[in-house]
Amino acid sequence: MECKKVGLLLIVLVASTILINADTEPVRNYFFTLELYRHPWGSLTEEANLISQFLKEIGINVEIKSTAGCCGLRHPWDFDEWDMFLFECKSYDDFLDIRECYLTSANYTSSWINLVKLDRSIPYQNESERMLLEGEILFDFEERVQLYHKWQNLVMDYILPVVPLFTMRTHEAVWPNTRGFDASYGLFDCLPYMSFDGLHEGQESLDEFNVAVTDKFSLDKYVGGYGHSLINEPLMQIGPDLIPLKTGLIRDWEMIDNTHFKFSLRDNIFWNPSYNITENNDTTVPIENLPIMTGLQGTNSTGTNQKVTAKDAVFTLLTMDNPLTDFYHITNHRDNWLSDCYVDEVNELDFHVIIDRFPETPEKDIFADFWYKFDIPLIPEFFLNSTENEISFTNGGIKCVGLYEGIDMTPEWNLFLRYGFGCGKYMNYYVEEFEWGVEGHRLLAQLKRSPYWFGVGAIDGSEGLEPFVEDFNIHIKGTLDEQFEYMKMGKLDYHDITNFISEIKDACMMVCPYEIQSTLMNHMSLLAFNLQRDFIGGLNNSIWIEERGKTNYTKACAVRKAICYAIDREEINQVCNEGRYLISHSCLAPSFGAYYNWDVKRYQYNLDLAWQWMEAAGYKQKDLRVGSSLGDFIGTIITGFIAITLISKLIRKKAKKSY
Repeated sequence: MECKKVGLLLIVLVASTILINADTEPVRNYFFTLELYRHPWGSLTEEANLISQFLKEIGINVEIKSTAGCCGLRHPWDFDEWDMFLFECKSYDDFLDIRECYLTSANYTSSWINLVKLDRSIPYQNESERMLLEGEILFDFEERVQLYHKWQNLVMDYILPVVPLFTMRTHEAVWPNTRGFDASYGLFDCLPYMSFDGLHEGQESLDEFNVAVTDKFSLDKYVGGYGHSLINEPLMQIGPDLIPLKTGLIRDWEMIDNTHFKFSLRDNIFWNPSYNITENNDTTVPIENLPIMTGLQGTNSTGTNQKVTAKDAVFTLLTMDNPLTDFYHITNHRDNWLSDCYVDEVNELDFHVIIDRFPETPEKDIFADFWYKFDIPLIPEFFLNSTENEISFTNGGIKCVGLYEGIDMTPEWNLFLRYGFGCGKYMNYYVEEFEWGVEGHRLLAQLKRSPYWFGVGAIDGSEGLEPFVEDFNIHIKGTLDEQFEYMKMGKLDYHDITNFISEIKDACMMVCPYEIQSTLMNHMSLLAFNLQRDFIGGLNNSIWIEERGKTNYTKACAVRKAICYAIDREEINQVCNEGRYLISHSCLAPSFGAYYNWDVKRYQYNLDLAWQWMEAAGYKQKDLRVGSSLGDFIGTIITGFIAITLISKLIRKKAKKSY
């Protein structure tokens, strides 16, 4: 009898549950799943986990996958089987030529990567391409800036191919007694504007400036580092906003037509003496007593006998573009942008540049961006070119006379590469031979202020300037930690403290012993969408929303907007980066200076707006199970009540029988 009652109880419970839920809509934990690939370094792993948590709040399940595998590291342009890709996008020497990321056709560039799988069926993509191609032929920089601003608004509102995340900052420190330093222009351009106001802690002289490096390669003026910027002058000055300036060797230019430009060099600039410092092992020997190096043409420089002319500018550009020399160690698929380059027939200070604009060679169409190819150190034609009649050709087909195979292995070239001279603010004076494995501190190099420098400041064009210290000393310290300790002792006057900014803030609290300035690095992290995948792209790129106020957007774009609004980048920045990075808002990195649109369409964290766009795309919040639904809750209460009632009756009946 008791068994029958228990069975009856179970039947009642099951029936009650079925009846309660019979008319209830089915609910889900999420609407769909997206695969998020990430690069396996830095804070990207933690950022991916946080993004996954945020997207769960709008019903999107995220499966996180690493790109590291047996086939090596993969990038978003290497394969198609991904929905979202979290990675750091870096910019090197191509500057504003972003066509390879946001155009749809490989015909426009030889290194086409189509970052987000665009095609011309995606709404507004044709307009985006038209604006990008127009920007490549605009030589009025103000007009070009405005066009890029409009393009960013279009892309970030109507196409939305990426979620911009963060741009890292570098932090540079000088002591409070240092005046005139501006990190946005860089240490070397600031030297003529700087001064010391008394001695700082540990400082011994007001006529020397001390920095530290980890190895001798920081001295290589053609790979980068201190030697590059102290000994040489760039052919053209580029401002921190990436606008070309007329404050350097090039003082003016003229646009003859869309492909032909004439540039004019500043007059009365001379090459520094070609001192041979290979035997100098004593920092007390007067620099004027050092021997003079002689170049391939049997000539040398004494500081007043070799004038900088257009011949040097043309030689520099052709050498950069000649495969026999590869002078700057640059592997650049755009080197053949140069169609012709020659010295003016009338004025030795003028030279002409013709850029390629032929439809049959679209890979050369760098157009307006060729200006940034001039941000290279000028090299002396009289010293490095030979008297041979041998003919060679640049990547763009320009004839060169004097450059031959093996010229870069000659003693003259080797001496110049290691202990060279230029027309810059300083001259090489002393360089210690580097010995691997030798620990401890020592002076690696000393440079002397040049009395032959032409004295024009890169920042504002002021004339009659000179670097504020006589000696620029470069010390060798094996690790960044050792360099920082040396800075704290007062033995360095400047240091990049990016790796130690948290330590400094924790130790200093309210009072910091340094003046710290920050600048933006030339890359940013972003979350890219694959616009050919379901839910965030694919066929949904063609389904227009009918909701009032959103009819200019597609279902796929609405989901992408919802994702942007759902990601709390402020929280990610605090958790992963201690709040130190700049939050980016555009598909163009903030390091692009004036071209970056600070007023672009933004997606601040807003869960309500995220849901508005999800629902506009057809994904209703009421259909999503978040924890337990109301129907489940009510059903549990009713079922529990019935069960308790029946069990109570059974207990009472059993109690009566026991009496």
